[in-house]
Amino acid sequence: MSDEISSSLANVVDDSELSVTFQAITTGPKIEREPARQARSFQLRRTMIPVLLTLGVCLPLIAAWWFSLDADAPARETGIKFPLALLAIGAVMLVLAVANMLSVRQELARNTPR
Repeated sequence: MSDEISSSLANVVDDSELSVTFQAITTGPKIEREPARQARSFQLRRTMIPVLLTLGVCLPLIAAWWFSLDADAPARETGIKFPLALLAIGAVMLVLAVANMLSVRQELARNTPR
């Protein structure tokens, strides 16, 4: 049995002193990352327009619904601060949507060849 073990270890090489290193290739095309970041930012702003418009319209509608509820409705227990906050947040969302739309429009006009 010991002959079998020694014969199977005959091909083993001690590589504890060997080291393998790799060097990164420093040549090649340079990739500009800034336009990709700007494109992502632009896409995010375009995506946010419908979200902001929806919130800017729906939140004041929910506030108006609150005012049309009966006095003993469970949703009226939240107090007057709730619909006023919805109105304020809805107005801010509409302002943000308009500002965002103007910004996107300006960037599209600037990047469009004439």
